[in-house]
Amino acid sequence: MNRWARFLVVLVVVVLSGCTNFIYHGTIMAEDMAGTDRKVLLYWPKTEPLLGAVKAGPASLITECGETLTFSDRPQGVIYRGSPDRDQLPGSTTPVDDGTECGRIENLQALKQFEGGDALLTIRCEPLAGDDFSVVSRTRIRPSEQPYRFEMQEEKQWSLLGAALPPPSPPECRESSSSRQNK
Repeated sequence: MNRWARFLVVLVVVVLSGCTNFIYHGTIMAEDMAGTDRKVLLYWPKTEPLLGAVKAGPASLITECGETLTFSDRPQGVIYRGSPDRDQLPGSTTPVDDGTECGRIENLQALKQFEGGDALLTIRCEPLAGDDFSVVSRTRIRPSEQPYRFEMQEEKQWSLLGAALPPPSPPECRESSSSRQNK
């Protein structure tokens, strides 16, 4: 194969590996389990390749000074599944069963279908009460019958070599670690 043919093959492969990358993100203020107003970030990536299937997710919900909850595409929708070592139903002290639906993005069947607008997110579980020796903060937004409304913003970038956009920075924790330990 001559030099021009190789160059053309490489050029075609590089161009066909190109894609458009998106990051969808929205921030709200919401009460955490202790009644403190916290900044809460919801975001997820989406990739539209020049050739091939669109991919998206998972979605991350990050509460200021708290933990990250991960929402994934499931046949039933975009869901956060609870686990017995982390979640309980409101008012209960009993852990949920593994795989219990503890959260949902109500207005999406799949993350890759999102085209802009608001994301309506419902939280149905609260964090399992931790012990005094836990190093992981269990802070998260309160469960609510009414969905939280995230006004989603879109960042978009074309990439010839498929480089993804970086995720948004998590909300900055506005309290010191010593004040969290004293609670």
